[in-house]
Amino acid sequence: MEKQDFIQFEKFLVGDLTKDELSIFNERLRSDAQFKQAFEIYKDISDHLTHEITNERPISDFKANLDVISSQYFNAIHDEDINSIASSKSHSYKFMIALCVIVFIVFLVYNLVVKS
Repeated sequence: MEKQDFIQFEKFLVGDLTKDELSIFNERLRSDAQFKQAFEIYKDISDHLTHEITNERPISDFKANLDVISSQYFNAIHDEDINSIASSKSHSYKFMIALCVIVFIVFLVYNLVVKS
Protein backbone atom coordinates (compact mmCIF):
# COMPACT_ATOMS: atom_id res chain seq x y z
CA MET A 1 0.00 0.00 0.00
CA GLU A 2 1.11 3.49 -0.71
CA LYS A 3 0.91 6.53 1.50
CA GLN A 4 -1.74 7.99 -0.82
CA ASP A 5 -3.98 4.97 -0.18
CA PHE A 6 -3.92 5.58 3.57
CA ILE A 7 -4.70 9.24 2.98
CA GLN A 8 -7.70 8.17 0.90
CA PHE A 9 -8.79 5.75 3.64
CA GLU A 10 -8.79 8.56 6.18
CA LYS A 11 -10.57 10.97 3.86
CA PHE A 12 -13.24 8.33 3.20
CA LEU A 13 -13.77 7.67 6.90
CA VAL A 14 -13.98 11.38 7.67
CA GLY A 15 -16.18 12.07 4.66
CA ASP A 16 -13.79 14.43 2.84
CA LEU A 17 -13.85 12.70 -0.55
CA THR A 18 -15.45 14.53 -3.48
CA LYS A 19 -18.15 12.79 -5.44
CA ASP A 20 -15.71 11.71 -8.16
CA GLU A 21 -13.11 10.54 -5.63
CA LEU A 22 -15.82 8.62 -3.78
CA SER A 23 -16.95 6.76 -6.88
CA ILE A 24 -13.32 5.91 -7.77
CA PHE A 25 -12.71 4.77 -4.19
CA ASN A 26 -15.83 2.55 -4.16
CA GLU A 27 -14.91 1.05 -7.54
CA ARG A 28 -11.40 0.28 -6.31
CA LEU A 29 -12.88 -1.36 -3.18
CA ARG A 30 -14.99 -3.63 -5.40
CA SER A 31 -12.23 -4.51 -7.88
CA ASP A 32 -9.01 -4.63 -5.80
CA ALA A 33 -9.06 -7.30 -3.04
CA GLN A 34 -5.75 -6.18 -1.54
CA PHE A 35 -6.97 -2.56 -1.38
CA LYS A 36 -10.21 -3.70 0.25
CA GLN A 37 -8.35 -5.83 2.82
CA ALA A 38 -6.00 -2.94 3.65
CA PHE A 39 -8.99 -0.62 3.98
CA GLU A 40 -10.81 -3.04 6.33
CA ILE A 41 -7.72 -3.31 8.54
CA TYR A 42 -7.25 0.47 8.53
CA LYS A 43 -10.94 0.98 9.34
CA ASP A 44 -10.82 -1.52 12.24
CA ILE A 45 -7.71 0.10 13.69
CA SER A 46 -9.19 3.57 13.25
CA ASP A 47 -12.44 2.51 14.94
CA HIS A 48 -10.53 0.93 17.80
CA LEU A 49 -8.36 4.03 18.32
CA THR A 50 -11.39 6.31 18.11
CA HIS A 51 -13.16 4.16 20.70
CA GLU A 52 -10.10 4.18 22.99
CA ILE A 53 -9.60 7.93 22.71
CA THR A 54 -13.30 8.66 23.14
CA ASN A 55 -13.54 6.46 26.23
CA GLU A 56 -10.21 7.49 27.73
CA ARG A 57 -11.69 10.33 29.78
CA PRO A 58 -14.60 8.35 31.25
CA ILE A 59 -12.28 5.44 32.04
CA SER A 60 -9.75 7.69 33.76
CA ASP A 61 -12.59 9.45 35.63
CA PHE A 62 -13.93 6.06 36.71
CA LYS A 63 -10.49 4.96 37.93
CA ALA A 64 -10.01 8.22 39.84
CA ASN A 65 -13.47 7.88 41.40
CA LEU A 66 -12.73 4.28 42.34
CA ASP A 67 -9.44 5.33 43.94
CA VAL A 68 -11.20 8.00 46.01
CA ILE A 69 -13.97 5.67 47.13
CA SER A 70 -11.61 2.83 48.02
CA SER A 71 -9.31 5.22 49.84
CA GLN A 72 -12.23 6.59 51.87
CA TYR A 73 -13.50 3.09 52.59
CA PHE A 74 -10.18 1.67 53.72
CA ASN A 75 -9.32 4.79 55.70
CA ALA A 76 -12.69 4.50 57.46
CA ILE A 77 -11.97 0.86 58.31
CA HIS A 78 -8.52 1.83 59.58
CA ASP A 79 -10.03 4.66 61.66
CA GLU A 80 -12.64 2.29 63.10
CA ASP A 81 -9.90 -0.17 64.06
CA ILE A 82 -7.97 2.58 65.80
CA ASN A 83 -11.12 3.81 67.55
CA SER A 84 -12.05 0.32 68.68
CA ILE A 85 -8.53 -0.21 70.07
CA ALA A 86 -8.67 3.16 71.79
CA SER A 87 -12.18 2.42 72.98
CA SER A 88 -11.19 -0.91 74.52
CA LYS A 89 -8.18 0.72 76.20
CA SER A 90 -10.48 3.45 77.50
CA HIS A 91 -12.81 0.84 78.98
CA SER A 92 -9.84 -0.91 80.60
CA TYR A 93 -8.65 2.32 82.19
CA LYS A 94 -12.13 3.09 83.50
CA PHE A 95 -12.39 -0.39 84.97
CA MET A 96 -8.98 -0.08 86.66
CA ILE A 97 -9.86 3.32 88.13
CA ALA A 98 -13.17 2.00 89.45
CA LEU A 99 -11.39 -1.01 90.96
CA CYS A 100 -8.83 1.28 92.64
CA VAL A 101 -11.61 3.45 94.09
CA ILE A 102 -13.41 0.37 95.44
CA VAL A 103 -10.20 -1.01 96.97
CA PHE A 104 -9.49 2.38 98.53
CA ILE A 105 -13.00 2.59 100.01
CA VAL A 106 -12.76 -0.98 101.35
CA PHE A 107 -9.38 -0.15 102.86
CA LEU A 108 -10.79 2.97 104.55
CA VAL A 109 -13.83 1.12 105.87
CA TYR A 110 -11.66 -1.73 107.13
CA ASN A 111 -9.32 0.67 108.92
CA LEU A 112 -12.24 2.49 110.51
CA VAL A 113 -13.85 -0.74 111.71
CA VAL A 114 -10.63 -2.34 112.95
CA LYS A 115 -9.42 0.80 114.79
CA SER A 116 -12.66 1.54 116.48
